[in-house]
Amino acid sequence: MAGIYSFLAPQWTDTQGGEAQPYMTLLNQTPLVVTPFASLLYSLQALSACTLGGVIVHTGATFSGSPSGASSHPQAVDQLRIQLAGVNTGFITVPGPIDAIFSSGGVNLNTSNTLVQSAWTQIQAILGDYEGNPWTTLVGGVRRRVNYGGGASD
Repeated sequence: MAGIYSFLAPQWTDTQGGEAQPYMTLLNQTPLVVTPFASLLYSLQALSACTLGGVIVHTGATFSGSPSGASSHPQAVDQLRIQLAGVNTGFITVPGPIDAIFSSGGVNLNTSNTLVQSAWTQIQAILGDYEGNPWTTLVGGVRRRVNYGGGASD
């Protein structure tokens, strides 16, 4: 396996029941302890002609959050795509973004907004690229609409 990919995958639900689950890599890329699963993994490997290259254990927790503001498009398909940089470049997706975090025109992220700055502080503390490097630059962000059922996206 080329690297470790520890990630966070928040589950979002919009006002119409639409769901989104973007994956974000964590800054701490400590390897998973697979010892409790080793005998299972080896027995499954023995049944396969394929190489077992990695293991992900998904555990979940209930998290209760409330929307922090209004959005002209409060749906999971309306997304804020934040671009980050450090050693590598990456993106974080936030579904159903509130209107208050955008500059006039409603498309470009206002990086000086206090809510955006608060999120940026948390991103730097917790998330990182797929190699475990920290995000050092908030490049910017844009609002986009993603069509999951086919057709064009913004």
